[in-house]
Amino acid sequence: AFVNGFNVGWLYGHKRHLTFQDHVDEFLQMWDEKGQEEWIPTMHQTNDYRTVDQGLYYYKLRNFLDAGFLPSQFVIFPSNVYFANRGNLDTNPVLEAVRARLGKSVLKPTLNPDSAKVANRGSHRTVEEELPNKEAMRRLQTEVFGAANKRLMELLSENMREGMTLVGYSGVAGDVAAITQWMESQWNF
Repeated sequence: AFVNGFNVGWLYGHKRHLTFQDHVDEFLQMWDEKGQEEWIPTMHQTNDYRTVDQGLYYYKLRNFLDAGFLPSQFVIFPSNVYFANRGNLDTNPVLEAVRARLGKSVLKPTLNPDSAKVANRGSHRTVEEELPNKEAMRRLQTEVFGAANKRLMELLSENMREGMTLVGYSGVAGDVAAITQWMESQWNF
């Protein structure tokens, strides 16, 4: 997302060229200076960190719930549940869950037979190559995304009892540990 965001001008508006490591280091410096939790609600105003902001799902979902949306209006799924089944759009469990809410005839796209030709393919450096500073990676995983994901699992657990759908989860509603385990197995957490 960083490379794409940088190339199309979402990040830094083409003002300068940064490496991913530079981007992460700058983000973590702002994270420390702004007071972390206090900065998150306004981070989206700093377009340079849009890719981080968009990945903090807990805060996005919390905002919708706080605005009055009902838990029963949400169909939540980890990406692997959709991608593992995208070859058959009629039986894809994510699309089936949405159709159960909106009607059986919605979301019936035709498969693109040439999808391999238009897929986002190419050579990319590994995360370790792009972000060699292991301490920065640890901080992103624990302080930023890890902390938010822990809160997300708690939020999903609470709201599943109120009708929020977790596509592919078959455990007990409200079991944070089971929801976390399921999510970690289906999403590159």
